[in-house]
Amino acid sequence: PLASEAPRAPRGAAPADGGWATEYLGRVFAETAGLSVEDVRADVPLEDFGLSSFLITRLNSRLEEDLGERSRTLFFQHGTLADVAEALAARHPAP
Repeated sequence: PLASEAPRAPRGAAPADGGWATEYLGRVFAETAGLSVEDVRADVPLEDFGLSSFLITRLNSRLEEDLGERSRTLFFQHGTLADVAEALAARHPAP
């Protein structure tokens, strides 16, 4: 995207209130960590899922691919997927 264009939420993402980010991150985290989506809860501390620097690197690559997100500190700064989703939704409004 052009520097002046804000990256958009992934296709099919909803709702517009930022809930898309929680849903999206739950799915991406499950796929990346090898977990079922049902086992990933947004309010559980990320360290309870075995968060590692290797997993963070893979998650960051996926966020960059899908959203153009280049922050490497999201998963270090925020303790749960809900917290990460809130930060992500603030940066990438749903279409």
